[in-house]
This record gives sequence, structure tokens and C-alpha cells, in this order.
Amino acid sequence: MVKSGATIVLVHGAWADGSSWNKVIPLLLAKNMQVIAVQLPLTSVEDDLVATNRIIADTEKPIVLVGHSWGGMAVTQAGNDPKVMALVYVSAFAPDVGETGSSLIGAHPAPPALSTIVTDSAGFVYQTVDGMLKNIAPDLPVEEARALAVTQGRLAGKAFGQTARRHRCLEGEALLVHRNNRRSRGQRGASEGRSQSNGSQDHRDSIEPHVAALASGRSRRCYRGCCRHGRNLNGHP
Repeated sequence: MVKSGATIVLVHGAWADGSSWNKVIPLLLAKNMQVIAVQLPLTSVEDDLVATNRIIADTEKPIVLVGHSWGGMAVTQAGNDPKVMALVYVSAFAPDVGETGSSLIGAHPAPPALSTIVTDSAGFVYQTVDGMLKNIAPDLPVEEARALAVTQGRLAGKAFGQTARRHRCLEGEALLVHRNNRRSRGQRGASEGRSQSNGSQDHRDSIEPHVAALASGRSRRCYRGCCRHGRNLNGHP
């Protein structure tokens, strides 16, 4: 089967890995899309950027770069690559140059998931089982949520204080996808509002039509301008 359109590069958030896109990937593949998921080390902002850039370097243009939650820290910076035709933020961070995850989080009421984190002896932050069940994946079956607690990727605590060194204002499109399939323009400042739910999977599923349309060239209905999403609507990084 001949592939067509852009390659969709998916970048996961904290306390997860590339398999967190497992509900989205089959939907895109069914539409004959080219898809690859980045595996972030979560050891630092720079290391995450390097991992994302490595995939971009080995991927033919054009690329639609999709970041979920903490993955937006890498996506915003990696978007400087000329291969990237569009950025998609799924309840994701979009820092300006010099901003940190902590500064974006601190500008708004604390997400619920930050109340259920633990720091290990090496300084890496992870979610408790209760946090995974209630704040990260409350919309998933309990068995699946417990499995996520076991397999979660731990995020280096120091990463919250590390700054973004680059930021791209795409001349093309940048799409922000909030919960409940809402879309909005990239904003300078806080986001439009806080979701009533802290679930994680349903809004990732809902991005598939928008990403597929972008990658195939069928849609140009994304929003121009600088994206900065200082509020994490998903309730966690």
C-alpha cells in the first residue's frame, strides 16, 4: 500500500512512553498515514529535545509534529526544523524562550496530578498508583490504569526548572487541541479555561481526524501565529 502525505511524529508526555499513543496510532495507520512515536528519556529538557530531533533527522519531510502535555516542551523547540510543516499541541506546554515548565505551571492553579507525585532517591518524579487512577487515567479501566502506573516513565525533577532555548512561530499552522475535542488559536498568555475532567486518553483519541487531515493536505484549517499554552488542561505534565 502506497503511503501518502506528511509523516506524523508523536511525542508523549511525562509518566508515559510512546505506547501512550496506542489508541491513536491504529486510527492513523488505518488512513494510510505514516506515523512514528518518539521515546523521550525524560532525563532533561535538552535530552528530550535531542531524542525528538533524532527522529526528525531520520524522517522525510514534511512532518506534522504532535506533542502531548510535557511533550510540548520538546515539540516547541524541535519545531524549528524546516522539515516541520505544522505543530499540534494536545493539552501541551508551549514555552517561549527562557520559560520553564515550572514557570508555566506556576502561572496557574496547580494541576491535580502534582498533588500525587513522589520523588525517588535519584530525583526523578513519578505518580503514585492512586494518582494514576484518579488524576492521570481516570477514564481508563482500572486494570489499564494500574498497568500504566507500573510502566510509567519517571521525569527528572530538575527538568521542571530547565529553560527552553528556542521557540518557533510557524508561518504555517499550529493547532491547539484541548479536552473534549476543543480547538483554539495559539495565545500569548493563559489558556481559555480549565477542563472539568482530568482524564488523559479521550482527547488524544479525538485529535486523529485533525492530524490526519493536516498530514494528508486535505485541511488547512489550523491557526497561524505563535503558540504558547501555559495551562495544562490535562491535569498533569
